[in-house]
Amino acid sequence: DSAFEYVAAAAAMAEMAAAIGRADEVAEFEAAGERVRAATERIYRQRERGYYAPAMSALSGELYRYPFANINLCPLWIGYAEPDDRQIENVLNALRWLFRPESGTAKLTPACEYYVGMTPGYVLWALAEIDHPAAAQALRGVLAAAETSGGFAEMNRPDDTPARDVWGLHRVRPWEGGINAGAMLRYLTGFEPDAPNRRVRFAPH
Repeated sequence: DSAFEYVAAAAAMAEMAAAIGRADEVAEFEAAGERVRAATERIYRQRERGYYAPAMSALSGELYRYPFANINLCPLWIGYAEPDDRQIENVLNALRWLFRPESGTAKLTPACEYYVGMTPGYVLWALAEIDHPAAAQALRGVLAAAETSGGFAEMNRPDDTPARDVWGLHRVRPWEGGINAGAMLRYLTGFEPDAPNRRVRFAPH
């Protein structure tokens, strides 16, 4: 997960360096990002399973082989990669284990029916980015996961209702609320800002 974030951050730094005329630093940021990307693809990409291993044991080096929603669906959301064949494969193979089409939500792992509040947004964003028809189900899943007040709890139960013993119900949690609102905006409008060039792009689904 941190590798995806590092690569996206390096790309953002390179873009900002270019925008403010610090061309000498662009190559440095790009090289750092590509170094981490190469290691991530080499170590965590499970070719036989078609998705990333979400973790590695610090003791044995063994990979945890099964998908974890908030990690496997992060690359497209954070800007680690474009929706190319590899990322499409990652999304679809991870969701084969996790997606619940009847509700449009997803389990956190194959063995954990509970999920955290931003998981529905990650699912919607990933499916929208690969232009998959199940994104319409995922939009319903984001709405189903919401509290009656419109917020999103830190954790939801398998029936998609907020876990009552989790602190902070019925308020706008910036992490969960931001990701889920951003995913809905992305799906409905395809809004994509380009601040350095003072442009925006819309591609509604």
